[in-house]
Amino acid sequence: MRRTNSSPARRLPSRTVGRRAGGQPRRASLSPRLETALSYGFALLLGATLVLLTFPADFLFPRAGAAWAPQGDAAQHAIAQRYFIGDAWRWPPLLAANILPPGGLNIAFADGIPRSPWC
Repeated sequence: MRRTNSSPARRLPSRTVGRRAGGQPRRASLSPRLETALSYGFALLLGATLVLLTFPADFLFPRAGAAWAPQGDAAQHAIAQRYFIGDAWRWPPLLAANILPPGGLNIAFADGIPRSPWC
């Protein structure tokens, strides 16, 4: 004869959902949105920590006229590269129309060719 309890069994809330094949409880997983947010947050924290450990503060937050700022030709190269990267691709390939409009400037003459076109 089977014995029944008149009051229903009370279950305490648990973080387990069902059981695995081996009888081990299966844990409830995080929502995909929360999991993505935590992953990006951890990556951001790790990246910021590595940047702060790698670079000095005066490099990350420069003051005007700092000693490491590019001077002379190096400044000209950097400025030409920024104009070239900020402009649209066209023929001839090294023409930056946003320097010396309306004709533009071939940045080979400004020595501003970046190492990679995807900079």
